[in-house]
Amino acid sequence: MPKANATAEPFVDITPVESPITAEPVKVAVTPETHRTESDNIVMKATYASLGIGFIPVPIVDIIAVSGFQMKMIAELSELHNVKFSEHTARNIITSLVGSLGPVIIGQMAARTLLKMVPGVGTAIASLWVQGLIDGAATYGIGRVFQEHFEKGGTILDMDMKKAKEYFLIKFKEGKTVVAKSVGNATSAAASTFRSKDKQEIVTVAPTVPA
Repeated sequence: MPKANATAEPFVDITPVESPITAEPVKVAVTPETHRTESDNIVMKATYASLGIGFIPVPIVDIIAVSGFQMKMIAELSELHNVKFSEHTARNIITSLVGSLGPVIIGQMAARTLLKMVPGVGTAIASLWVQGLIDGAATYGIGRVFQEHFEKGGTILDMDMKKAKEYFLIKFKEGKTVVAKSVGNATSAAASTFRSKDKQEIVTVAPTVPA
């Protein structure tokens, strides 16, 4: 008798096949919006860091620390905008911008000194509402000047200081508002209140933001 033909099993190719997907990272397109957001983050990070230095009671230490934050901010903005960074030039620009505040900064620094003579609550108010306000607002203003200049294609060497000072004064005032709101939100739960020993009543200390 003829033998029945066996059913042929299907052929399965188990040879490994390389995936067409490469291991190269996917590049995300950088839009003006994302670029601006990153730039804003750099400025605000330095602003809040400068504000926090207001809690340091040693004057020389706070000046050195704030200067460091400002230089780092400018260096990061320069890198973000592909601009060559010069620490010497940046320091000169910062000095010129802050110097343009004139009597405004001098008056506020004097107020800080007087408040620090008051024990306890006076020191806290001086550090937070005067020194911190000045440091934070100045850093904010400086950051906005460099941000605006770099976004228009400028470099650290071709800044028009007359226009830069005018813009800095505008942004310094804006910075005081930004910083004051930040401080208000952070300290609302721990307001400066104390009980009068004589009248046994609650007295709330509400420091005013310098003009």
